[in-house]
Amino acid sequence: MFNILIGIDPHRPGGFRSDRVLSYTDGQLRAIYFPSGKLGPSLLQLPAILMPEKESSSGPDQVAYIGRLTDCKQEGDGSVTFKLAHDPLPPIPITTLWDLRKELGIQDFEFHHTHWAIKEADLFSVLYQHALSDTPRPRIHGVDRYVPIDPDQISVMTRFRADFDQVFDAVKAAADSEDFKCHRVRDIWEREAVIADIGNLIMRSRVVVADLTDRNANVFYEYGLAHGVGREVIPITQDQADTFDVQHLRHIMYQNTEAGRADLTKKLLARFKAIRSEIP
Repeated sequence: MFNILIGIDPHRPGGFRSDRVLSYTDGQLRAIYFPSGKLGPSLLQLPAILMPEKESSSGPDQVAYIGRLTDCKQEGDGSVTFKLAHDPLPPIPITTLWDLRKELGIQDFEFHHTHWAIKEADLFSVLYQHALSDTPRPRIHGVDRYVPIDPDQISVMTRFRADFDQVFDAVKAAADSEDFKCHRVRDIWEREAVIADIGNLIMRSRVVVADLTDRNANVFYEYGLAHGVGREVIPITQDQADTFDVQHLRHIMYQNTEAGRADLTKKLLARFKAIRSEIP
């Protein structure tokens, strides 16, 4: 299932009149997500296509975005206001969605009509098979063919050493404050090969924090991998010299002391807040 919001500015909060709310939506889906004419909280868990109305002669610049409703409020007259967030996926030409309209369950005239609907198709499966297959992804044995991005997932790439455990805790404290999930690969065992778990974790993460301390080769590999597949990457390090090869990229310095880790949490929290609020 997915939401589709047509006739909106994908970059700004917006709203729909009551007669445009869940129009062209199957009755069973309305009963699930809009019981008794009231917005159900599970609507916010569905991915969404965010797009303006399709022009009669769409050029390459008219695009849709994949994202989510982050806030939704129903007014007394039945109208709805909402806030939006984009997933870190490339924009999709509306002409591509037009070509996939049957697979997505979208009727022709819906592209020219401002409204909000819920469709039953598996959005990411359709897009991956027909539109996103060229999206960069690691060519690692064991990495899933399609890994949907979790907008609440932060992963931490760090050395497997006891003195880095408290550093991870400092990162996690910042993530928890903004309701992000925070994991490192040592907390996960889904595949036989560790590198496959690393690849899958990076692929489903919205943000990757990479600790470049001691110029660890594994972490630098994971750092480059995260950049290569287009993730938001935040490098951190205890020593300025560790960032020599990537010094043109912003990073956070910290000391592995109680006070230093508290400062790291503070700096990361500011960045996480910005990521939460920004629209790519």
